[in-house]
Amino acid sequence: MSICCEPQGATAHIRNGIFFSDQKYYSPMSRGDIAAISETLQTLADLNVLKTLYALYELTVGDFDNCYVSVAQIARQAHLPEETVRGCLQLLETEEDPEGSGRLRLLGSYMHLPALLQMFLRD
Repeated sequence: MSICCEPQGATAHIRNGIFFSDQKYYSPMSRGDIAAISETLQTLADLNVLKTLYALYELTVGDFDNCYVSVAQIARQAHLPEETVRGCLQLLETEEDPEGSGRLRLLGSYMHLPALLQMFLRD
């Protein structure tokens, strides 16, 4: 692990991830920002949501542009029932395959969240 913090920014290298933070545009957190972070962390505190998130990430990490997977594939990867996975997917940002196949991939901030969360694991 390597972490460097300076007034110009911060860099962290942990496991297979590197995080850069340019503090040039830092602004204090508003109550709304803190509430949004709290809500996200509460969602991610559910073990089944985390299992679903990581299963979907692992199945699609190789090609975010074209890789969509089914609920059944996610359920197998996460070792969860399909109904549980469907409920968890409602809490995550996903995108459906444009071809209308019902297959999904991560979208938005959740696309890179698993890699960021892994940075906080201790060896």
